[in-house]
Amino acid sequence: MDDAYIVLNNSDALLHGDKNFPDARPLLGSTSLIHTLAVTALSVVLSPELALWVSAWASVLVLMLGVLHLCLHLQLSSLTTTLLVVVSVTTGDLFRVHLNGLETGLMMATTLWALVLLHIGTRPVSLAALAAALPFIRPELGLLSLVVMICLWGDLKHDAQNRKLIQIIFILLASFLLSLQVILSGSALPSTGSAKAHFFGLYPFDQALIMHRGIQIISGLAMDGAAIPLLALGMICGRTTLIATGFGVITSCLILGAYSEIADQNYFRYLYFVIPMGLFNLTVALSTPRLQKVGSVFLWAAIAINLVLATFTWPRALQEVRTKAVSLAATARWIDENLHAEDTLMLHDVGFVSFATDQVLFDIVGLKSPYAQTIVEDYAFQKGLPGLQRALSKMVVQSKACYFLASNSWNDTFNMTELLIQDGWRLEPHPSGSPPNHVLFQIVAAEVQPTWE
Repeated sequence: MDDAYIVLNNSDALLHGDKNFPDARPLLGSTSLIHTLAVTALSVVLSPELALWVSAWASVLVLMLGVLHLCLHLQLSSLTTTLLVVVSVTTGDLFRVHLNGLETGLMMATTLWALVLLHIGTRPVSLAALAAALPFIRPELGLLSLVVMICLWGDLKHDAQNRKLIQIIFILLASFLLSLQVILSGSALPSTGSAKAHFFGLYPFDQALIMHRGIQIISGLAMDGAAIPLLALGMICGRTTLIATGFGVITSCLILGAYSEIADQNYFRYLYFVIPMGLFNLTVALSTPRLQKVGSVFLWAAIAINLVLATFTWPRALQEVRTKAVSLAATARWIDENLHAEDTLMLHDVGFVSFATDQVLFDIVGLKSPYAQTIVEDYAFQKGLPGLQRALSKMVVQSKACYFLASNSWNDTFNMTELLIQDGWRLEPHPSGSPPNHVLFQIVAAEVQPTWE
């Protein structure tokens, strides 16, 4: 996934500075402080792409270990434990989401472990440290962090020493991570979600359709991980399953409501916290005598569905990943061979280009170029193509961009080159053409005064 290479760009920026976005803070464009720092640490001893690969598979392993640890604590049978571990790694889109190079896998693993440690209740110090870290893995996990700490505080009401210890650990670690977040990104919260929501909000997508698709994907994940079918069961299994159920429902509604413009992007990865919630509820249900039969039905159904889906979707997903990798590499190679590195290139997918080239870039979505987000916000009231036209035109002026690059699919959807031409800009084809599956034009001048003025 192209966005994963923003993590590598940021990792390199932390170590060596950022040639592509010289005015940007090193963490800008990353949603997860902890994931980016982990990849950076690994890249000190490994190649950058291998570091990303290792971190992704490590997250899958940590998720599996969380399921295994809970099963052993609940004394489930070897067969049931094995099946649950298999379900944990086969539920959802393994290659395009779990292993997408972003923080999705880490989010799933840490969410599950937070529920497991709270349920077992024997490691309050570890749980407090994890709770402090959760909001810096993904911002929406802040709600889970708060609930976990409230429960932990109540559980230790007769243990003043440990109560004070977890309070100190939580406050110190959370304060340290918050300081790093502000220093490295310039804000207490990552701006990636709002940047995407503002940019895609300019285009008149059918929000009702996106909401419908979001509900479909949650239902699909629930069919595999038994999240939704076990919501009611989770409410009667105990406190921790009730927390899992509540967090899953509330956060799903918030994402589908507040970020409906981007909820369906990247194979609905923003909704994948549903999987650890479902795994946890299912595992606890299988240890509850009155729910074992129902849980067993869901478990075997999940195994059957996952294996069928894996048979048909994994080969296609792997081929899609390979095709995308070839396309990204070809684009970066073309840019290296045909453009001067100091000439600003305005584009939308900045990940791999920023990782593989030294080209000065301007990100129109605003993930790495915060001024782009400010421009988009200025025209957010003007929905549709007129707002996008004025935003793009102002970005050209402010960035002093020499070239504009867009994938064929993006340009077909947003008609960006035509919008710039209609707003008075003259776009000249490059003598060497364009990168594969892209259009690239040199931005020569505005024929008339742009309409953003």
